[in-house]
Amino acid sequence: METVVRRYIREHAADPDMTGVTVAQALGWSLRQVQLVLQHAGTTPPRELIREERLRLVRDRLRAPAYRHMTITELAYASGFSSSSALSTAFRQRFGVCPREMRHAGPSPSAIHAGIARTEGRPDHRQASGQQDGLA
Repeated sequence: METVVRRYIREHAADPDMTGVTVAQALGWSLRQVQLVLQHAGTTPPRELIREERLRLVRDRLRAPAYRHMTITELAYASGFSSSSALSTAFRQRFGVCPREMRHAGPSPSAIHAGIARTEGRPDHRQASGQQDGLA
């Protein structure tokens, strides 16, 4: 059941009108059923899951050469965010860097993605909150 909810949210993450209620309606469930399924699975509430999927979508697009032509603002709107500032705030809280920094890090795994800032090949022990990437 949780897989159904996650799959729907992942497939529709760019929809700016998606909410827990619209997910439930699309699945033919009540909002409470969606909340209970996620709760029993130990997952975050629908609102947080939607936000996580949108952030994952933006992160992936920032790394993809096919989206280099899009501005951060265009990526924000195309990924379901209401504004570029909403994206930037959520992105920095989640990944510890702003979207522009992630874009400049490029498509390969980087120190930013790993959550470690490196200077001269040695780890810098500053840690930004929310650096772990638990999404599959």
